[in-house]
Amino acid sequence: MYTGVDIDALLNLEAKQHVQTAQRSSVNNARNVLCQTAINILAHYRKLVSTTSAAAQFVLPESMKTYPLLLLGLLKTPAYGLIEDFRLDAKVANMMQFRSCSFAGLVMRAYPRLFSVGQIIDREQPWGTAIVNEADQSASASIHKPTNIPASVDKIATNDAYLLVNSDFIYVYLPNEVPEAVLSEVFGKTTIWEIKEEEGLPALDSEGSRRVQAVIDSLRKEKGGAYQQVKVLLAASTQAKNVLRDLLTEDCKNPKKEFAYLQFLTHLHRMILSRVQAM
Repeated sequence: MYTGVDIDALLNLEAKQHVQTAQRSSVNNARNVLCQTAINILAHYRKLVSTTSAAAQFVLPESMKTYPLLLLGLLKTPAYGLIEDFRLDAKVANMMQFRSCSFAGLVMRAYPRLFSVGQIIDREQPWGTAIVNEADQSASASIHKPTNIPASVDKIATNDAYLLVNSDFIYVYLPNEVPEAVLSEVFGKTTIWEIKEEEGLPALDSEGSRRVQAVIDSLRKEKGGAYQQVKVLLAASTQAKNVLRDLLTEDCKNPKKEFAYLQFLTHLHRMILSRVQAM
């Protein structure tokens, strides 16, 4: 059973189901049910399947390697976040979005994706080939997806640009030391100071711009549902700092209230071992 788990389906089921718990009871109860469900699932796996593993080893089914990460992301969304960290209208709106959004859209809400623009426009990277539709002989581009970078500020270099994608927006994040080659290919500019956030992302007649636009189109199709607007974020702006704080799931905004990813793994492992001993 554990080998065939569809982690996206599991996350969607839990998120949509326990939104009702949050609405009928309290957000704290919903958070507790989410965590206890995960602990029970993984404790039974350790007890019944992975019986020979050392106690210090955190064992997960191969199909559920991303489960703790997605769970942590879910707990940090406005719908399931601590009541004092989000406005009430933002919490209610996010709960309603959870109940109606697509499978892929909900996963993006739990764990936003981060991609290197430098990798996307690098001509030495594999890109793809044209696919011809035999019915009408029309051609469409098959793109090579860039590597998904862990959503942590430690993984963001100052000499690159990034796509940061959640269910609502596709952000183009520009640190202060973005190379001129990237700016020229994607924005048609030579310095970061020439770029204004409100002007958005231009569609240029360059290989780099076409590649970035193709990745954006592919992400929109994969997510489905509502159209994701593209927004440009300059590192020095307040908006950029707020977006990174809210969307980089593996980091910790407030050590007194929430976990970073590695801390969460340690906490979850401890709770699973405690549950196994009580069985």
